[in-house]
Amino acid sequence: MTGLEEYLKSLDKSFNMFWVTEFTNYNYNTHNHFLLKGDISGDINYHLRSKGLIGKHVKHKPYKEGANMYVSKFICDKNIDYGFINSK
Repeated sequence: MTGLEEYLKSLDKSFNMFWVTEFTNYNYNTHNHFLLKGDISGDINYHLRSKGLIGKHVKHKPYKEGANMYVSKFICDKNIDYGFINSK
């Protein structure tokens, strides 16, 4: 996440991002969830693909119940990491 944060800040774009990294159901791998404000989803995909961290199967989908409910449920989980990036 620190590499992604450095890359995004180098773009000189205005954005806010709340991120959560959680383990899969079997605790063998992790995946991320993001709440974004600003036009940076393409930049996130570009960076993560350039590092071989994601494939073309990754999609951005609107959340039916509201993204704030979905992401905030992880804050009390002791098995996750999360942070907020504010640029500009």
